[in-house]
Amino acid sequence: MAEEIGDEDTVALHEASTEDLDVDGAQVFACMLYLAGHPESACFWWQLAAGAGHRVAAYCLYLHHLELGELKEARQWRKQLQQDIDGPDDVFLNIIEHFAGYVRRHCTATPVPGLTEEVERLATRPSGDVLVLPERELADRLQDCTNQH
Repeated sequence: MAEEIGDEDTVALHEASTEDLDVDGAQVFACMLYLAGHPESACFWWQLAAGAGHRVAAYCLYLHHLELGELKEARQWRKQLQQDIDGPDDVFLNIIEHFAGYVRRHCTATPVPGLTEEVERLATRPSGDVLVLPERELADRLQDCTNQH
């Protein structure tokens, strides 16, 4: 029989995970996963970052759902992105979307040797694992990959 967790333990677990959360890192990791062909994993990390207030993650979720034709979900993430008084207005977001479309049509990404392998290593996990957290040394390894290019 599994041991029950008391309310004080739940609070302690929540506080520990909030302290350890690198919201910017979660956003970057999500983008890497998306670019490496793991959109479901990317969505998990974008949702984690967006839930912690990262507005770029909310925008990425908006674009992702828009790309899938999931308009209701896309509108929800755009609304979350804009809910602050300092949130970007519709004109700004439309300009960004036009720029992103231009880049998508006219620019090509060149894979960086080693970078794809590093993302694949993190994205591929045994079937029993629920979540694989990137190590703190990930940024150093990624920088090494890009410096070799």
